[in-house]
Amino acid sequence: MEDKLEMFKDPQNVPELINGIRKLIPGRNVIDTINLYYPNWISSILVGYSPDYPRFKKNWETMCNSLENVKPRDIILVEIVYEDVILNGSSPDNYNLLIAACDILTYKGYCIRRKGEFISCEICGLAIPSKAVYDFMKQKKIECPKRWKNRCSGCTI
Repeated sequence: MEDKLEMFKDPQNVPELINGIRKLIPGRNVIDTINLYYPNWISSILVGYSPDYPRFKKNWETMCNSLENVKPRDIILVEIVYEDVILNGSSPDNYNLLIAACDILTYKGYCIRRKGEFISCEICGLAIPSKAVYDFMKQKKIECPKRWKNRCSGCTI
């Protein structure tokens, strides 16, 4: 994990970079700009959650509604999130751009998740919880399908 964290330490001119990203409108420009500084951070972008897991969509809509005039956008799967820096015992002072990128994307309507938490439906491309997240949901008695699958229940081969 430390090697992975090292890749995401702050570059120079962080305040200017953060201000520049904040000014961008949601869309490809934001993603492309962040990719310039952290080319390996964003793993994939998914257009929504599987209808088999309505809780995730509802939670994301609730979050966006709590912000002013924010429309839910894509789900961005990333290598690490802010919590990973803290859990690893690293100083968050060295990851200001990463933290700001997560915050800015969230305030622009994107849902930021670790790439290991979700997979893409092999048919339609919507986000499905990984087997580990599914097992956790089952253990905690959180509503979810009876069986985990790597595709939405409505998608057929």
